[in-house]
Amino acid sequence: MAALPNGARAGGACTTGLTAMGIAPPERTVPVRVEQVTSQVYTGAIPNPWSTCIMSTYKIAVFVGSLRAASFNLRLARALEKLAPDTIEFEYASLADVPLYNQDNEMSMPPQAAKVKDLIARADGLLFVTPEHNRSIPAALKNAIDWGSRPWGKNSWTGKTAGIVGTSPSAAGTAMAQQHLRNILAAEGVSVLTTPEVFLQYTEGLIDDQYTITNEGTRKFLQGWLDRYLAWVAKLAA
Repeated sequence: MAALPNGARAGGACTTGLTAMGIAPPERTVPVRVEQVTSQVYTGAIPNPWSTCIMSTYKIAVFVGSLRAASFNLRLARALEKLAPDTIEFEYASLADVPLYNQDNEMSMPPQAAKVKDLIARADGLLFVTPEHNRSIPAALKNAIDWGSRPWGKNSWTGKTAGIVGTSPSAAGTAMAQQHLRNILAAEGVSVLTTPEVFLQYTEGLIDDQYTITNEGTRKFLQGWLDRYLAWVAKLAA
């Protein structure tokens, strides 16, 4: 198989170019059940049909809803970062030190909140990796969203591109929290990737201490999701 130029990740819209380079386009998918999720996982030759030619550098602002040091969702975010090509830079928002939203402080915004708004503004894409707290999103994440939307007329979220994933020991895998988050982001003018969805049931050892996904089926599924998400970011950034 011929090598792709400059380490490009190719597929989808790049099929014509691949044929011209003598690389056969992907031919097949098979249904695979992974961690309570049934999805189409690519099993043919590289490139992945959900990927695109990611040759530009993109900054992804990552919002992990959990503040816990040993958070499963932080581990998932790090694992996704490890799957991303070198052209993608992940920068993590710090939510633990952001004070509770108070409209009285909008015009003299606390520096921690201003830092969150700056990260949103600089990002080409947003990635939300969230647990589920009482059938909704965690308070720290909602607080960051509130600060990012203010003051009136300076909503940092509007026009941004986002992806949402989450994991939990529950078989539901944060599904309700993700749906709630989609509703909130839609109100703020964020374009969120719709499919595939990732409702991942976390099991012991699924992601090791080096942030490697140990289950091959899960790794392929998440790689496919990440490739589609990055293609979504690249498409709307063009």
